Amino acid sequence: MSSPKDRSSKIELSVLASHPELLTGLDAWLRLGLLSPAEVEELCRQYLVCPLRDPAVDISEIENPRAPIAEPKVPALSTQKAVPSSRESVARPTETTQTPNFIGQILQSLMAEISVVWLLFLGVFMVVVSSGVLAASQWERFPAAGQYGVLLAYTLTFWAISSWANRQHNLHLTAQTLQEVTLLLVPINFWAMDTFGLWRYPWDWAVAIAAALFLTWITARIIKDQYQSFSGKNITRSIALNHLGLSYLHWGWALAGFSLAAVYLGTVGTAAARVYQVQQQRLQSIKRGENTETFAAAFSLSRDFLTYKKAALVAYSLGILLGRAIFVKDVNIAEMGLALAICGVLLAWLDWQQPRPSGTIKNNISGQPNPSNFFNWQLAGGGLLGLGWLVCFRQIPLQAIAVSGLAVWFFYNRLVRFWQEFDLLMLEAVGLQSIWLFWRVLPLGIKTQFVAFLTQLTNSQETPWAFWGVLLLPYLILIVSAAEWLYRKRKFKLARFGENLALGLGSVLTVISFVNPFW
Repeated sequence: MSSPKDRSSKIELSVLASHPELLTGLDAWLRLGLLSPAEVEELCRQYLVCPLRDPAVDISEIENPRAPIAEPKVPALSTQKAVPSSRESVARPTETTQTPNFIGQILQSLMAEISVVWLLFLGVFMVVVSSGVLAASQWERFPAAGQYGVLLAYTLTFWAISSWANRQHNLHLTAQTLQEVTLLLVPINFWAMDTFGLWRYPWDWAVAIAAALFLTWITARIIKDQYQSFSGKNITRSIALNHLGLSYLHWGWALAGFSLAAVYLGTVGTAAARVYQVQQQRLQSIKRGENTETFAAAFSLSRDFLTYKKAALVAYSLGILLGRAIFVKDVNIAEMGLALAICGVLLAWLDWQQPRPSGTIKNNISGQPNPSNFFNWQLAGGGLLGLGWLVCFRQIPLQAIAVSGLAVWFFYNRLVRFWQEFDLLMLEAVGLQSIWLFWRVLPLGIKTQFVAFLTQLTNSQETPWAFWGVLLLPYLILIVSAAEWLYRKRKFKLARFGENLALGLGSVLTVISFVNPFW
């Protein structure tokens, strides 16, 4: 949790991009220090650009080549207003802009996303698949070490080409893409070593050890080249250890129960590594004496992890681990509910750790979540959290209780950030189902004696469920206390919603109690 001093105001402005004073206002904010040049450049790139159309040649200009050619006027940020010239004083025709339709916008966005990186990925994928198909007919003739050697040869080839391309001044994008492909192949290599059983003969042992050493060295070198310029040495080492740890956990799955242990070791270890990296980045920023705005620009590790390569790398490695456990080893998915919930909470926590610098127009002063961040990360985290509870609440109530604890932390943190009614409603729902889960966990003998005692005391053998109308009274008092806390926080609308929830639950409990005169 960040201190109150580190928090900044959230401001959202809705301004037409065609407003004549927009550039003047941005220039004023820039001179006042409310915006940085990088933020102005990002805003202009995102909102103040449009695709260029093919220049149309006027027939009158062809007929009269001596006619003066009007110079294009480019708006620029300036601290002084330019004096209009004699040419500019001439009345200009009104420009009309046509809004593209929805399908055109989608096609334009798709075309903008196509780049050399994705085309290169597609080419690499086609080469790997076609080569695998060609080798499939003769695959059984190779020994286990030879079968794995094909995959290792592919990995080393990609790394060798990326190393050569990295030394060329005009092939850096290709080098980075091939390095990413090499990193993605590392967990597959360790999976293949374990699947082929390179532990049966001494020669296979030698191949496995040599391949592991090569892959470890390659991974450390690639991650150092790509990430050390954006973060410190400790953070880079943590990224490498995390990726290698998720890869080495593919060994030993022939042992009974190790596959499930590997999933939880990978999940918990990844969560610990990400928390460590975020805290280290924060400490480095504080040591350099950076303020909130500078920290927002320098906090590239968490931001890149949530948006670009680091997110894909960690999600891919964890996905390979979970996918192998579920679809290959047939591990009961109910046993991995807590692991899924940990992944969801980690996504949400990393999103909350992103700094919100003051002066960013996208931020909202009312505390509502940013729609893009909410959809991409908090919704994904909440979905994984709900999926983790859904797969384990029937078979393993103890895991469901642990997932419910994570859900309480998740919705409470959302509540104190955004103050939304949905989060308060979910907190009440999670609390109610947690009571039901605790009741399921109790031993059958204790539950039987407890129900028998209450039914004899109240003479309610026919309606033993009526005692819930009184046993849930402390939880109702807790909801009323939460509404009072919201009043002290001056969240009056949310507090009234909490009172309505308490009234609804109290009415239900009263109706349940009516079936027995004692209650």
